[in-house]
Amino acid sequence: MVDFNRFINLRYNRVKPADGKILISEPFQNDKYFGRSVVILIDHNEEGTAGIVINKPLRKKISIMVNETKLPVMRLFQGGPVATNQLFFLHSLGEVIPGSIDLGNKIYWGGSVEMAQELLQLNILNDDNARFFLGYAGWSKHQLNEELKRDSWLVGTIDGETLFNTESQKLWEKSIEQLGGDYQRWLKLPSDPTMN
Repeated sequence: MVDFNRFINLRYNRVKPADGKILISEPFQNDKYFGRSVVILIDHNEEGTAGIVINKPLRKKISIMVNETKLPVMRLFQGGPVATNQLFFLHSLGEVIPGSIDLGNKIYWGGSVEMAQELLQLNILNDDNARFFLGYAGWSKHQLNEELKRDSWLVGTIDGETLFNTESQKLWEKSIEQLGGDYQRWLKLPSDPTMN
């Protein structure tokens, strides 16, 4: 029988959240959106926080029509519980897409939709360098800090190579591995603590 107490007594790692950092959920968080999730922060300030869940693929794929031209089919991910009918994207193309926001480590947020559509049509923007998401995650003022104090999240880093080249279902484990140390004990825990 697994002694869960020695695994779950790990505490928030005291790394400060910031744009481009990731939130890694504690192993027993049991939520459709946030269970074993990795969230990249796209806007963290004194008024609140917004982020995108990056490791929850949907069964749907997207194909955008532009001037009656069907663009390539792209994988689609569930970005969070807010604005679930809106499409957002992350990519590694930087200033090739005007208006992109640099999150650091070769990850960019959004930019010109028209340019993104053109690059999709040319297969320059593709599954190797972009992810499309429905919805996002949001925290009101102080809410994320309170969740960090309750040890709901660890804060880590990610780079474009890891984001775009790691199978999405393995991003939670890979993020834990990169934290190293005692946090790697979480990898031995089942997602359901009653299963042991």
